[in-house]
Amino acid sequence: MRQSPPRRVVPNAESGFSFIEILMAITLVSLGFLTYGLTSGKVMSANAKSSKKTLATTLAQDKIEFIKNPAEFPDHMDDSGTEEHLNEEGEVNAGGPFTRQWSVSPVSIAGRDKFLHRVSVSVSWVNNGPQSVTLSTLVPE
Repeated sequence: MRQSPPRRVVPNAESGFSFIEILMAITLVSLGFLTYGLTSGKVMSANAKSSKKTLATTLAQDKIEFIKNPAEFPDHMDDSGTEEHLNEEGEVNAGGPFTRQWSVSPVSIAGRDKFLHRVSVSVSWVNNGPQSVTLSTLVPE
């Protein structure tokens, strides 16, 4: 009968993870989640700021188009005005965060009888401090 060789028992052989390895893994995972959370917060804040800026630009463009339309604004006289508390749809005094100011002023061209009118529209709002968007264009008489 054949006898198998005795098994070698290695003293102090460890299996599994050590306490330090577990602590390091927890630390790395925690840092990953923390970084993700901070980055997500910044992205969401930038997205909100960008959204407000886009809405303000649209409100300014709408006013410029209104002024350029001869049926709505027939004589392009010197004019200026302010609309406060606009909402995203441009409704005045709707409790929105936007204020829109505009001005129309003549610009003479040397050697010509006709005038151009400079139309400037500024939309402002508060988002972590005052913010504004200003658009300008020239409209023929």
